Amino acid sequence: MGVTIYDIAGQLGISAATVSRVLNSRNDSLISEATRARVISAAKQMGYKPNTMARALVTGKTYNIALFAEDMQERTGPHFARMLEAMEPKARELGYRMVVCGELESVLSSGMVDGVVLLASSHPKLTSKFDHIARIFVYSSPDIVTNSVCWNDLEGTCMALDYLCSLGHRSIVGILGDIRPEMEEHSPKVVGFRRAMEKSGLHWRELIGTRSTDQFENGYLLTKELLADPGDVTALFARNDFIALGAMKAIMETGMSIPDDISIVGYNDTILARCVYPGLTSVHTPIAEAGVIAVEHLIRSMEGNQEEFAGAILPISLAVRDSCAPPKK
Repeated sequence: MGVTIYDIAGQLGISAATVSRVLNSRNDSLISEATRARVISAAKQMGYKPNTMARALVTGKTYNIALFAEDMQERTGPHFARMLEAMEPKARELGYRMVVCGELESVLSSGMVDGVVLLASSHPKLTSKFDHIARIFVYSSPDIVTNSVCWNDLEGTCMALDYLCSLGHRSIVGILGDIRPEMEEHSPKVVGFRRAMEKSGLHWRELIGTRSTDQFENGYLLTKELLADPGDVTALFARNDFIALGAMKAIMETGMSIPDDISIVGYNDTILARCVYPGLTSVHTPIAEAGVIAVEHLIRSMEGNQEEFAGAILPISLAVRDSCAPPKK
């Protein structure tokens, strides 16, 4: 049997009721900050783990947080996994469990969760019937938005292209993949690629299309088409690491060398970028960091310790590896 509130109370010489109030984050002016600190310290040292079922009966809360992602079927790769691996321990540390859901409305209306983190391509809209539930958004945005943790994919795309230009590349192709026509103007990577290339005055092309529902294979097939008539292209920008790895396979099958013949930059800086040879230069997006911050502020909101989170934008960086070099021609 694990450590209970009675064990902590006996260790400290105080009542179990006091320990319960502290560990359940109840605001009680009769409990001093010194006592709170002693209880929390003892709970950590003794390895106390809250009984969420018992807490739920007492407080009327589930102590569950839902993580909902748009296009859940596409969120199965290492980028999404990196976010979950960071969020789940943070939620557990704060006394909550993470529940991944694909049907948001049914989960919220069932009362199975106390709050929700929404991972979206843009700021999602919830109907008014969910106004009662705490939520926080995680997505790409150039602006700070209330109750949101963001990063700027527009900036990240321009960062990647500026890097290629700084190496001397003057003919760049964007392997953008399976983006629906109606979504092109809403995709920060597509918009960022077009703006940066138009501003640069360099020669550029883009490849958008679905040759396969598998993103790796789609990148491979789109690049095979490109290499049938490559022109003077010396560098590729891929919308994500899956597409980039598919493109790398197509390039190497032709006998061309990366980066001697063609340089390539991926996006999201997944573990795949570090495992492939040559190592893939990729834009690092702070999805794991964003997830942790979202969990922290969501729980603060649910427990009444924060009325509203002002929002945050996290920095993007470029992880430079061996897939890029100055062009030979």
